[in-house]
Amino acid sequence: MEFDGYMIHGSWDGSTLRVRGSNKAARLALAGHGQTADVTLSASQIGRLQLRDARRLINGELAITSVTGQTYKLHFRRKQAETFRRLMAALNESSDAEKTTRPASAGPAAELAPDADSGARHGPSAVPAPRLGRSQRRAARKQAKELAQRREQWQREHDLLQRLSHATTGIGDGSHWDGGLVLRPSEMGVWTGIGDLVEPRATGGAYTSGSRGASIRVAAGVRVRVGGVHGKYVPGQVEQTVVDEGAVTVTSKRVVFTGSTRTREWVYSRLVSADVHGDQVLLHVSNWQRVSGLSLGPSTDEFVAFLQIAMLIGEQGLAEASRVVAQEVKEHLEKRP
Repeated sequence: MEFDGYMIHGSWDGSTLRVRGSNKAARLALAGHGQTADVTLSASQIGRLQLRDARRLINGELAITSVTGQTYKLHFRRKQAETFRRLMAALNESSDAEKTTRPASAGPAAELAPDADSGARHGPSAVPAPRLGRSQRRAARKQAKELAQRREQWQREHDLLQRLSHATTGIGDGSHWDGGLVLRPSEMGVWTGIGDLVEPRATGGAYTSGSRGASIRVAAGVRVRVGGVHGKYVPGQVEQTVVDEGAVTVTSKRVVFTGSTRTREWVYSRLVSADVHGDQVLLHVSNWQRVSGLSLGPSTDEFVAFLQIAMLIGEQGLAEASRVVAQEVKEHLEKRP
């Protein structure tokens, strides 16, 4: 099957997945920092799959983690969601079939395999495991579900910290940055991705009408109104609205949006605050009265994390930022559930 996503085109023939970004920004968002080649994965290389559906203003994402730990992100529009659900089902089916055909290792799994002679060895004196009651089974299932959720959340945070560590290391030797933005002197590129520009726009208003005066009866069933008709215009509410889509770049000095019709720049020296509202990040700057920002969909957490690191690099240098990331990775490993 062939499929089109947001700025990507790909195919799946039942054994090999191939995905190509339409431009450099799309390829960076697809394969990660420093990776600009097409993505090619066989069924045996596909590990974990995670799908986030698209909403009215937010792109969806199919995250594919390979058996080596590399994550590839396929973004798609709401109208393309059904295609990507079928793609995920096909990838899952092929990946499961591949796992069942692999030869079993004689490692830890062999140690956990039941012993065929255990009954003969232990004889009738073997004590069977006690059966759990209904409430105990329910509590055990609840604990297992909560543990799985904590491990999944921990893994997501771990993957993000690994990307931060890779970025701070790559910045030092110059191999990290391959974005399309021309950097200024002493400026370091930190992150690039795809997002939407949001700006305040007023929704449609409405007129409210009324009348004043007197109603005079002139004949049976006939009345004439004397006076005038008056009304007023009630403006609509102002909401953050998507006005363009394009590439988002984070550097050590600024955030830049480059779209098809608009370009925006938020310089850290004038940045007052960054407010996260769901999938939107509103950037308040001192020289703008109107608050604009970015809608980043599933990449919101990653953008916020890299924005913090970028500002730290700009204020205290790359060495301090690398130290902070390394300490965060260490503490996170100690909290593994």
